[in-house]
Amino acid sequence: MEDFARVTSWYISRGLGGCAEITSAETCTCLQELFSSEEALGGTCAQAAAALGTMGFSTDAHLTDKSAAVCRLLKDSGTMVIENSKRIPAEKLSCSKEPIYHIILQYRKDDELIIGNDRFKIPCSNRLIFLYDSIHKHFPISGDFLHYHEQAASSPSVYLLSGFDAISDMKILQDRLDILTAHLTVMRQNHPATAFYLEEAFYLNPEIRQRLMHRLSPMMDIVGMNEEELADQIRELGGTADLTDARQVLSALDRMRRVYGMPGIVLHTKDYALYYGKDIPGCNPEEGLAMGNLMAATRARLGKYGTAEECRDTLLLPVSKAGAAFAEKLPDPAALSKEDLLYFMPSLYMEHPRYTIGLGDTFTAGVLSCFA
Repeated sequence: MEDFARVTSWYISRGLGGCAEITSAETCTCLQELFSSEEALGGTCAQAAAALGTMGFSTDAHLTDKSAAVCRLLKDSGTMVIENSKRIPAEKLSCSKEPIYHIILQYRKDDELIIGNDRFKIPCSNRLIFLYDSIHKHFPISGDFLHYHEQAASSPSVYLLSGFDAISDMKILQDRLDILTAHLTVMRQNHPATAFYLEEAFYLNPEIRQRLMHRLSPMMDIVGMNEEELADQIRELGGTADLTDARQVLSALDRMRRVYGMPGIVLHTKDYALYYGKDIPGCNPEEGLAMGNLMAATRARLGKYGTAEECRDTLLLPVSKAGAAFAEKLPDPAALSKEDLLYFMPSLYMEHPRYTIGLGDTFTAGVLSCFA
């Protein structure tokens, strides 16, 4: 707990988000005793499925955690899973296994952190993710899910890949990448109209991230990330960038596209979202950014995934002043390569959001809706 307090204090006092691994079961027990908590879905896949389902979209989800707790939380979302080569509602997949716990600590702007005689005012609302989880280190893949979608008569509008961040063993990663790249090759052949989207995360092992990005990015249409993940990427590539400078942000995204070969990037921050990259058939990035911002802001405002009506009410929020100021510093689209598009959308702003958890995953769900 002393180590936990030291790590979290460093992040919280700076208003930073991040991810760390918990190796002690006693720490988990202590945290549950010290803090009030509630069960919630974790991971981009499950959260995006729930958020899209609340808005009325049909989704298929590859669930790592099939516990009763997860399936119960997905019950009202209409999320489908693949079992014995058939699509069934997630609630019917429920098993007796214990759920996999990721502990997420959220904190809000202007709250105070007291350490001994020192007081720190938190400069920014954010969250920290703590993993106590051996399952995701092995990243189990359902061959049934892959085969079903390879042979399905209908094509999904978009196919999201995520959840690799807990892998720490390069041999496990290599095996999973061999399976997935073969699968994606078949999907590209059988479903040419389907778009492919990879969502970034905080990786426990930076070398894992680099290998995965080199293998998967060229097979994607879009790679999504937040500004902290972009900063990590640029640092790992041996560079630096001032992410408050619009031209340096675009330069950093350009470098990532050159290194990894992805056609387009979606960058989402608390103040804005942007798409930078090639034109993707069947995709309206501007619409996706607007929907992503709206759905994420609704979750921040209400503490839950929003319906269309609840999202409509969120439109009354003001636009982020920092996001609007950033937009003024962007280069003229005419100055970009003729092959590249730039779409920008300031965020809807809340000084003190009710929730800071799952906002990035909910934003991703909104972007995915523009492929429907």
